[in-house]
Amino acid sequence: MLSYYVPRAQRSLPYQPTIIVRTSGPSRAALATVRAAVTQAAPEVLYAEASTVPMLLADQFAPAQLAALLFTLFGIAALGLTAIGLYGVVAYLVAQRTREVGIRIALGSTTLRAVALMARQGAKPVAVGLLAGLAGAFLLTRFLQSLLYNVSPTDGPSFAAAAGLLGLVAAVACIVPARKAAQVDPVVALRAE
Repeated sequence: MLSYYVPRAQRSLPYQPTIIVRTSGPSRAALATVRAAVTQAAPEVLYAEASTVPMLLADQFAPAQLAALLFTLFGIAALGLTAIGLYGVVAYLVAQRTREVGIRIALGSTTLRAVALMARQGAKPVAVGLLAGLAGAFLLTRFLQSLLYNVSPTDGPSFAAAAGLLGLVAAVACIVPARKAAQVDPVVALRAE
C-alpha cells in the first residue's frame, strides 16, 4: 500500500509532492526500490531528490550543530586565554615579592614556608575571583538556556572543571615563581631593588 500525504506546510510554489515510505529494513537500501517503483508507476514524473529521515534530520540540524561546535571552540579558547592571563598576572605579582622571600630566608625561614606563604597569599584573590565568576556565570546561564540541549544551564561538572582548571593554573602560578625566588641567594635578593 502506498500512501501519499501533502502537508499544508509543504505546499509552496511551485507545488512539490512528497512521498513518505516506511520500511522495515535499512532505509538507504529502500531508496533504490522506491525510485524504481516511482519510475515504473509514472515514468514522466521527475524527482529532485530522495533521502532518508536521518539524512533530512542531519540537514535540518546542521546549522545548530555548527553553532554548538563554534560555541564550544570559543569557550575553550576563552578558557585558555583566561588561564594564560591568570598565570601571567599571578606569576608577576608573586615574582615582585622576590625581595620579601629573600628577607624571610635570610631571617631563618625555610624555603617550604616561604613558598607556602606566597601560595596562600596568592590564592586568596584568585579564590575571591573564582567565587565571583562562578556566581556571575550561574546568574547569567538563564540567558543561554534556550541554546542548550541535554545539558542543564547550571551543569555542575562544567562549572567544577572550569573552576578547577583555573584554580590549578593559579596554584602553579603562585608556586613556580615563589620557588624560583626562594632559590635566589638572600644577599642577591636584597640587592635586587
